[in-house]
Amino acid sequence: MDPMELDLDFSVDKIKDFLNNKLEAVRLDNARLQETLTKRKQISLNSSAKHGSTLVMVHPNVWKKLNNGKYVIGMNLDARAAVMNIRPLLKWDCAEPFNYVTNIYGEFQGAHDVSECALVTNTVARVTTAVEGSLTITITFEIPTCPDPEHVISGAISVRVQNEEIVVPMAPVSLSALDYANRSLQNHNPRLFSIENLFALISASENSDLVMITPENRSMDLGSLFEIHCALTKLEVGSSCKSYYLSYNVSGAFDGSLVSVHDPGEAHTYFITIYAGDNRSLFALLHHLHSCATEIVCFPQTYYENYAARNTLGCEKLLQDFRKSMSDEVKFVREILAGNSVDGFGDKLAALERETDRLYLKVSNMRH
Repeated sequence: MDPMELDLDFSVDKIKDFLNNKLEAVRLDNARLQETLTKRKQISLNSSAKHGSTLVMVHPNVWKKLNNGKYVIGMNLDARAAVMNIRPLLKWDCAEPFNYVTNIYGEFQGAHDVSECALVTNTVARVTTAVEGSLTITITFEIPTCPDPEHVISGAISVRVQNEEIVVPMAPVSLSALDYANRSLQNHNPRLFSIENLFALISASENSDLVMITPENRSMDLGSLFEIHCALTKLEVGSSCKSYYLSYNVSGAFDGSLVSVHDPGEAHTYFITIYAGDNRSLFALLHHLHSCATEIVCFPQTYYENYAARNTLGCEKLLQDFRKSMSDEVKFVREILAGNSVDGFGDKLAALERETDRLYLKVSNMRH
């Protein structure tokens, strides 16, 4: 055989064997890399946990709730120094990606601006900056669709404290198909409502900030309107600047929705936040509120400043027109009393009086 002659046998079997060998080599490399990464993570967790255990502690008891087709798991964390950049690092044993949203609620002490009313309760606020003390972390995610009936969530909490990153392990959380029928996990009964239920409901809902304006001739405040006419139930939540109203056994279209009402001190004007599972529930609840009180005006808070500006400018112009109409009518009467002859005196005076009366009615009914 000629030494320059090459073996050009590209049979399917040889190509298949070659590709299988390459694939197996890649699999072995990936397995070794994954093993190395796991060991390094464990070393990091152990060393960080030892370093940070005196400053940050995650309580072993983790609670879970079901709201609006989502799981909410919550854990308490004690920080003895100011912490920031709080990030749960979680995984589960389900094949689908684990996507979750984190909310953090912390203790609030001291005076706060009642006109803004940014707190959840008098002593609890959402955390967005460095904070120390007792914190509650909620993690919200969709109910898994994996075929297995049980899953486990594990991981750790990463925080930044004293210019260092600390990773503190958390207790694993079990998810089970039995959770779906467990009423204690999705209990909206106002008599059994707890702060954990409030955190879970807020965390698992879409919120819409609105302004409601009631007529000046209505003596009933918006809170009474919700309870008496709309059949919502007021929750006993310790907040001096806002009230919470829950839809419980009112309608399947929006039961479990929550309305937060804040009275900023402006006459007949209320800032409200509606927490609902989705836009359909939100609109259904809004239609229900309007059907109970057809005269209320409701629009997003982002439009409120423009509305107030237009309303104020409209009032000022109306007052100017009214003053001018009164002045024109008085001036016309004085001309007649001075002996000046005016053609069509009666018709002109009647027209001026009608215009003054029309503007007077508008001024009497306008909102200040």
